[in-house]
Amino acid sequence: MRRMLGIALAGIIAGCALEAPMDTGGSPQDPPLPRTPSILPLQRGNRWVYSDTHYGATGNKIISREELNLEIPGVFGLSNGVLVELDPWGFRDTFPEYVYKYEWEQTDSGYLLSYRDLNVAARGVYIVGEYNRTAETLYASPILWLAYPADSGSTWEYLMPGSSDTIATRMEVLSTNAQFYFPDTTMPNLSAARFFKCCLYKQSKDNAVSYYYYHESVGALGYLRYVDGALRRTYILKAFDEAR
Repeated sequence: MRRMLGIALAGIIAGCALEAPMDTGGSPQDPPLPRTPSILPLQRGNRWVYSDTHYGATGNKIISREELNLEIPGVFGLSNGVLVELDPWGFRDTFPEYVYKYEWEQTDSGYLLSYRDLNVAARGVYIVGEYNRTAETLYASPILWLAYPADSGSTWEYLMPGSSDTIATRMEVLSTNAQFYFPDTTMPNLSAARFFKCCLYKQSKDNAVSYYYYHESVGALGYLRYVDGALRRTYILKAFDEAR
């Protein structure tokens, strides 16, 4: 179900409870595909649409597009280091862990994500591997990407496997009560806004700093990237299609 900002998304301000997905398999006996609660809603079929803007070093707008697409096109069961892609309509066993494809712009490639809250030093969304078309690769050591839940001031670092970088990416939870707002297009006065309570993450590496605003019922609401102190890119959520 598509949630348009300024109208349907407003309801999540009052609470962040996750709904149980409706069964669409033709029988109440058919279990739904797994849905993992985290700061990034992990469920097969979830889709996001962002407006995306790039800026030059002097602040001039160089690229602006209204549709930057993100989706979770598939889910795997993970057991003993083996991935089993789950059929959305067929019989599904219970797995100790579920892994989700995370894909931009329908490239048929991306990262494999999992939410982990047991037997880990920090709970959160982990990057556990990557995929390209029909080939999946699991990392020897999963990478903590978005700690959640976490206290303000929490920090961690990571290096991507296979990278030649020697400088780690540094992550920090700047706030668990940050405010992000959108213009309320339902009001005559377009300066009106709706506010969302968010978890604000800061990502730092070399001369670049990025800020991510996340809401647990929607995922990323907005993103800002600075290079040498100058704003170079933003994207803002326009719509969220939640799988049912």
